[in-house]
Amino acid sequence: MPRMRVQICCHDLARASSLGRGLAGLAEHLLGAGFEVGLVCCRSDPDLAARFGGRLEVLDTAAGAGVAEVEAVCRAAMARSWAAQRPDVVVAAGWPFLTAAAAASAEGVGSLVVECGTPPELPGPPDGEALREWRRIRAETLPRVDGCLSASDFIRDTQSLDARGSEAGLRTVRPGSDHLAAASGDLSAAARADLARLDALRADAAPLLVALGADQDSGAASLLLH
Repeated sequence: MPRMRVQICCHDLARASSLGRGLAGLAEHLLGAGFEVGLVCCRSDPDLAARFGGRLEVLDTAAGAGVAEVEAVCRAAMARSWAAQRPDVVVAAGWPFLTAAAAASAEGVGSLVVECGTPPELPGPPDGEALREWRRIRAETLPRVDGCLSASDFIRDTQSLDARGSEAGLRTVRPGSDHLAAASGDLSAAARADLARLDALRADAAPLLVALGADQDSGAASLLLH
């Protein structure tokens, strides 16, 4: 009997991405359970390539200048992929795979969208246009997928429910990644420098403020320390 094939799609599957960690863990769990698994992303890292090998495809989205354009690039790439090997289920972590998830549902492929709030990597100037385009695409596609998993009740009630249009197929499933499982050897030079500064502050008995967020070398951690 053929094994079920699951295709997992996410803009950023790198280790620094909270969502990426969770989806990589899902892929490993499904592989261990005997499923066929393929991963598609726009950003990865050497660790993921080593872990998943030929199961991982990294798309070149340089041709897409805006939110809708990157969606179109990913949708075309997914169509080519499905022509070669059709999945049974597509798990899409939102943008830029929303259009592909809706198309999968229309073609009889199970589709599930994971909602984790506004994507931090939306392209374009920070003038609100990218955010409005993302919301438009979500409003057009979320009602057409088979299921929608929100990362929190807050996201479910304030974002997913409005875009989905009903509670059908809508559930809250919290991310399952363990950020403390990474060894210190996985940390970047910038992260190590920030930790050294935190150790120095702690040694001086300074009060510490903990801000939970992505470790993406964006300079936000250094700004917070200042």
